[in-house]
Amino acid sequence: MTKTKKYFKYSLRQYCKNAEMHKANGLATALQADKTKKSFWQKVNDKNRSPSLPTLVGGANGGSEIVKMWKDYFKGILNFENSASGSAEHSIDCKENYLGLEMPMCSFVSLSLASLLQKLPLNKSPGLDCISAEHLLYADESLRFFLSELFNIIMCIVHGYTPNSCLNTTIVPICKNKNGNMSDTSNYRPVAVATMVSKLLEHFSLSNISPFLGTTDNQFSFKAGHSTDQCTFLLKQTASYFVTHGSSVHAVFLDASKAFDQVLHMKLFEKLIQRKVPMCFVCLLKHWYKEQTMQIKWGKRFSELCHVSNGVRQGGVLSPYLFAVYLDNLSNELNNIKAGCYIGELLLNHFVC
Repeated sequence: MTKTKKYFKYSLRQYCKNAEMHKANGLATALQADKTKKSFWQKVNDKNRSPSLPTLVGGANGGSEIVKMWKDYFKGILNFENSASGSAEHSIDCKENYLGLEMPMCSFVSLSLASLLQKLPLNKSPGLDCISAEHLLYADESLRFFLSELFNIIMCIVHGYTPNSCLNTTIVPICKNKNGNMSDTSNYRPVAVATMVSKLLEHFSLSNISPFLGTTDNQFSFKAGHSTDQCTFLLKQTASYFVTHGSSVHAVFLDASKAFDQVLHMKLFEKLIQRKVPMCFVCLLKHWYKEQTMQIKWGKRFSELCHVSNGVRQGGVLSPYLFAVYLDNLSNELNNIKAGCYIGELLLNHFVC
């Protein structure tokens, strides 16, 4: 069953990855087989027909009102007022933190850039700059050199600066259940579309600071060789062990709603500095998070840009790892309590997935 499930997931990923190619092959087959070309043009029309969007969502009526409603909705979530974040706004000065610290040389080279390009997802929607992963992956090799120099000199190494094209994220609300209530905002999930250059920069940052982002063994998500299935399996085995030995097990499940959006930026940067993350990357992230903006896309309509003051970046490559670091102190404190289920000398009192 495990092998079959793994093969099914692999096959599904491969199909989704090559979905556009399968559609193109279907069009070519229809063109070759149908002499009247009626079947071919029918497939073309079906492919180009965009799904209709609801005209009433969250009490807003019409495309313009819905876009404004979504902008206010996400703006409220990503800009909540918090005295702790406000008081800490100037507590971290990157220039001051450079003093007395040995700065490791962090630089882009064309060879490392070539390997990072392989990590960009293909067949994905481009950002506002209309540059897709295929543009960067199949471009002339000279582009890698100039892109490397751009990242080295302008953005991350010297100035800790991120260009405006990397700061903006487009959020597209996608319906979860098309058979459900299409006018209910809870029936939608946000999908973030960022520029490929920003994703490439995040991959570069992750490759350099990943040794500093380790978490406890109780954390299962966003770690190499770990999965949420392992977390579920361990929970079941722990409960089964104590029930089999005649003991009851009490568990509490905590669903942190919109937890990604509640992260305080300055607290996150403090945790990164405590882990001795190179300050060039901390300064880069500080500028990135301080100046980032987002806008809503609904159909062909776009909302106005608005700033984001809390939460990890929507759709960011680094975001899951930064969030895991943000929660790691809580995991350490729970382990230090020394209370919970013991199997031998192993303490199993909480799991994070």
